[in-house]
Amino acid sequence: MLLFISSYPRQILLELEKTDSSEFQTLLQVLPPRIGSLNFGYANGPLLTHKNARAKHPEPTILEGSFDDTNYLQPENGGALRPGVVLECIGNVGVNAGFDGNMLTNSGVKVCKGESRRFTCALHGWDQTPNKDVYHAGNKVGVISEAFGEDIGLVETSFPFKNTLFDVNTTAQRLFHSSLLKFGQYFVIDSAFTSRQCVRCFGVRTGLRHQPPGPSSTARYAVVNQGIFAARSPVINSEPRLRLGMCGTPLLLSGEYLEDESYLRHGHVAGFMLWTDIEGYDVTGKLYANCQVCDPLIDEGWEICDD
Repeated sequence: MLLFISSYPRQILLELEKTDSSEFQTLLQVLPPRIGSLNFGYANGPLLTHKNARAKHPEPTILEGSFDDTNYLQPENGGALRPGVVLECIGNVGVNAGFDGNMLTNSGVKVCKGESRRFTCALHGWDQTPNKDVYHAGNKVGVISEAFGEDIGLVETSFPFKNTLFDVNTTAQRLFHSSLLKFGQYFVIDSAFTSRQCVRCFGVRTGLRHQPPGPSSTARYAVVNQGIFAARSPVINSEPRLRLGMCGTPLLLSGEYLEDESYLRHGHVAGFMLWTDIEGYDVTGKLYANCQVCDPLIDEGWEICDD
């Protein structure tokens, strides 16, 4: 069934009612590709939808503001986990407490290796408890089965997980090695505590060994132009607005300058939010946040899962 028609100078785009991908491919074999010099294009389902939007938008300006505590396992909310949904650790009561005082972080992306399927999380949310069960909106959704790098936990789950982000119009498609990143590139994050925010790559921290409690030698820096007390400031008046609880949120490569989003369509996951250093700011008052790179996952053969 035809839903919408869009006209362009040399093309007509027809948006059809969404069907199974194999059925759509069969349909394309019989539909006309052009009439005269006018090309015809076909879309499997409507292009302008709101399927990516969060059900509840957080308020990162205020420290005690709202966050997205929606239960995304419910059918009316999509029935699947996604990047940037709230994860809960029962029994780890920390500075970023939520449901019943337990530690809250964010989900990462779904990855696979052979027949194994996992989704990533911030490992340090579970470092103070032997219980590695992972919860979402009060529901147990899996258990951390493996750990990589400084802060990557892999959660084994039987629940569906989709790699499409909420407030960023892209789907995670590839783990991006740190050697491919360039100084000054921009990235976007979409966490349950901040929604969409933009950060910029400004260097890499190197060293011979890890010195707790800070990040490891494999952590990259993303600079935040909002002042030195960003994460714990009662009010953040300028963007980006980063809050506690963002750990584990994937960073997706956006572009070469602030307004550039040309890379988003590739779905390159450059790393995960790890650490906000409220003391290591420079003389201009910029805050530096550390990000766990994807290298340890890539080195072990993990890749983005597309099912």
